[in-house]
Amino acid sequence: MKTLIRVIFLIVIFFSYSVYASELSDNKSKALLGDIRQDISHSLSQVGKLEGNNDWSVSLLKHGRGTTPLGAVIEASSNLVLSVSANGIAQQLGVISGDRLQKLWVGEELYLDNFSKVKMSEGDQVRLLLLRAGERIESSLKIQNINFPSWKLLSDPGSEDVTTLKKVKLINNISSSKGKELLRQLELRVNKKLAEIYRVESEHAGMRFGFEVMQAPLEMYELGLSIDQSDQVVISVDANSNADRLGLMKGDRVVGITLNGELYKNKLATLSVEEGDHVQVQVMRNDELYSFATEIEPTTIPSWYLTVNDATKPKLSGCGVVTFLFTPKLVQDIYNVEASQIDGESVLISKTIHQLKAGQHSLKLYDKIPAKELLPSINTSKRFYRESKMLDLIVESDKRYFIGAKFDRNKRYKTRGGAYWEPVILKVEDYKCSLD
Repeated sequence: MKTLIRVIFLIVIFFSYSVYASELSDNKSKALLGDIRQDISHSLSQVGKLEGNNDWSVSLLKHGRGTTPLGAVIEASSNLVLSVSANGIAQQLGVISGDRLQKLWVGEELYLDNFSKVKMSEGDQVRLLLLRAGERIESSLKIQNINFPSWKLLSDPGSEDVTTLKKVKLINNISSSKGKELLRQLELRVNKKLAEIYRVESEHAGMRFGFEVMQAPLEMYELGLSIDQSDQVVISVDANSNADRLGLMKGDRVVGITLNGELYKNKLATLSVEEGDHVQVQVMRNDELYSFATEIEPTTIPSWYLTVNDATKPKLSGCGVVTFLFTPKLVQDIYNVEASQIDGESVLISKTIHQLKAGQHSLKLYDKIPAKELLPSINTSKRFYRESKMLDLIVESDKRYFIGAKFDRNKRYKTRGGAYWEPVILKVEDYKCSLD
């Protein structure tokens, strides 16, 4: 088995790290937390390099859960997928926007509709059948590690005092696409490790789960690459790192190292350096020998603060927007709706835009399909009573949801119970929302 090692020169200028609240009971948990700390520091240093002189900050918030929905917005009448949540079960099953779901099995239970309301638990075997461009596609997975605690990560390169991060209000302000992808991958890894910590710690009686980790600004000397320790082949090179300045590339095999003019006879992983050291590395690349040299520069890690809370008490924050404001799509039999209640509270029925806190909401809706479309021969002197329908919706932070009424012409005469229409989510898009 190949052994990969990340090459880090641990000459630290200033370092501060602490864990508070309940102490972790298991050594495995403590080791996983150490991995999380190193991962966050490394990822944020990479983000800093990508952002350069930009004014950037990080604010990641993840909500723990014990059960999980499918993680997709699905049009109820046609089972058409409108959007797929990042890192959700649907994404893991390979679902994309435009797919049409047909069947979903959770264990032995079969679902043919209302897919958005299906809840799954850790250990469930899930199988999905869908249509994509006329082709039937089947996928399956076993639900694992969904019981992770709620957590929040804050970072600001301009903050010298790490304790202030607990008090200031930061936003996720990253401009580079690579930086955003680094943070997305970091979220996945932190979720996975925290889920395992939570599982291990839950086995201890009386466990009260929660802690915080703080990292003050620091500088360290890092070559910035991953290497196969067995054959000294470079696996990856970080952008703007010392290894990048050296000119090393993935696939290079390290065959010689010189430090400040003296031959270094040990493996690269054991090399220790200081600021200003001159490093020369010889590598084999495509059966040719290359020699690269650079002067070691420090890697800066910004201050960051991580707080972790019990998954049974998630604290939702942020907001999204629900709107009924759009031009009816008559060709598709899509019409407007209006809401009389949200979460059991009356709202102004003429209001077309509602800002809602992130989380699950229930909307009491009425269709605005013209009466002449329902009964062409309707006696207009008689009052036509519409019946409400409920729509349950999980609102994600910084998303806008367009909601309308889907008219079923085959049921146009079945006005009792509102059988002629269904509330549908027409579109989901990114939209900056603030509760201020």
